[in-house]
Amino acid sequence: MRQPANPACDGFTLLEVMVATAILCAGLAAIVSALGMAVQSTAISNGYEKARLVAENQLAAFLVEGLLLDREAKGRENGLEWRIKAQTNPGLPDLYDVEVAVDFRAGAAQRTLVLSTRQSGFELPPAELPAFPPLPTAEGEDAATEGDPGETAAPSPEAAE
Repeated sequence: MRQPANPACDGFTLLEVMVATAILCAGLAAIVSALGMAVQSTAISNGYEKARLVAENQLAAFLVEGLLLDREAKGRENGLEWRIKAQTNPGLPDLYDVEVAVDFRAGAAQRTLVLSTRQSGFELPPAELPAFPPLPTAEGEDAATEGDPGETAAPSPEAAE
């Protein structure tokens, strides 16, 4: 026969509950801290991506306008301030350095993204490119009367004779 359980042994002691609560609070604090860092990293990453797009746009526009050596420009696009500078490379006179810097704020810090490239003195193509020549066709086929490539022509009754 079983003896009735001792009422003093049922449940957890106050000390055990306090230790479990302390462990739970430490774990939750670590999770909240990790989430905060993840949000901050995402904001910084988004800032760099936005700054990169602005820098690439400005660099492309600068190169299309034509290169003027020893030139600087600055402006504002999408709420970001940018600066671009082109100068002759002292060591290689046939090359010049182009640098774009974009300032942006991510979190509490002010950051700057810098893209730089080295270009040669090349001629840009004309704004309107010539039309491509027509594609060559197989012998005996007329490209203007050629049907859909998926269609097969039915044999004519004259060809069967």
